[in-house]
Amino acid sequence: MKKITAVLMIALLAVCFMTGCGEEKVTPNLSPYDTLDYAEYVELPDYMSFDFKAEPAEVTDEQVQAEIDSRLKAASTETNEITEGKVEKGDTVRISFKGTLEDGSSPEGMNSDGYELTLGEASMIDGFQEGIYGATIGEPVTLDLQFPDPYTMNEELSGKPVTFEVTVLAKIETIQQELDEEFIKKDSEDKATNEEEYRDYIKTLLQADADDQALFDAKTDLYQQVVAASNVLKRPEGEVEAKTESLKEQYKNYVETNGVQWETYLENIGGEEEFNKGITQLAETQIDNKLVVFGLCDKEGLKLSDADYTEELMSYVTAAGAESIKDFEEKSGMTIDGFIDMYDLNAEIYLTKVLDKIYDAKYPQE
Repeated sequence: MKKITAVLMIALLAVCFMTGCGEEKVTPNLSPYDTLDYAEYVELPDYMSFDFKAEPAEVTDEQVQAEIDSRLKAASTETNEITEGKVEKGDTVRISFKGTLEDGSSPEGMNSDGYELTLGEASMIDGFQEGIYGATIGEPVTLDLQFPDPYTMNEELSGKPVTFEVTVLAKIETIQQELDEEFIKKDSEDKATNEEEYRDYIKTLLQADADDQALFDAKTDLYQQVVAASNVLKRPEGEVEAKTESLKEQYKNYVETNGVQWETYLENIGGEEEFNKGITQLAETQIDNKLVVFGLCDKEGLKLSDADYTEELMSYVTAAGAESIKDFEEKSGMTIDGFIDMYDLNAEIYLTKVLDKIYDAKYPQE
């Protein structure tokens, strides 16, 4: 099934647990949760009495057409350049521009002889793209603008007035890919040879995705019902403090990595006291949810072998493309154990497996 916590994928890296001598197995470390008597920590509801059956999914002809249109657009790589007329929001254009500050200087990065952008979708300072809407190709446009304050791309420019001379050199139009036999065969990997077969092929793919999504939604609903109806009696000693400090460090690193001073961030959210209050509540919520997860596993008698655990872990980490543990550690600057701990992968993996087990027990024909 799909994973419950999408935030786990922000690592943007993957680990391939394959070595020259076979598959490497990872042993889960659940501490301190692997030694708890869960009856002392959490009361679980009678979740088998809940209704969480996946609703049948239906794929419409409109969805099939939308998917085909999307695939045709993605395959459309040939372009035409139009060098006359006007441009509007949504057009892809090639422009030349030069920015000049009040002192007459034009710092690096403020000029180009051939910059491509889609009007309304690019990341530019306020007023730049809007000033080009309706411009005539080949005719210069003068834009009197101001850099935002703060301007994280170049703090020295923060708040400074700037004048841009912009000329649209051309509008770039994509030549639409035809729904022809060659495209159909290639896109379907020879599973279809004509439009009717291709539409059936696309519908089958969409149906599988829709069914997977319906099952995922049902299991997510089950988990949410269990969390809402559970009663956490107490938390492991020292866990709130440890989790709070870990979350604080993660937030601080994230904020500073994005070019924002920590003190400025705290100011913007109401001060350090407000931040500490929120982060403590978050830590408590995460610990409570973890107690529910492992309480479910304990009640269901769920145990994972090293091989099973590694297989599940692989489904999280292969998507981003690192080729080995060494490759992962070099790119991320953390150990694989640190990666698992930072994103609570143990709880996530066990949650996936225990929801699978409960759903299959409730609806064995699904």
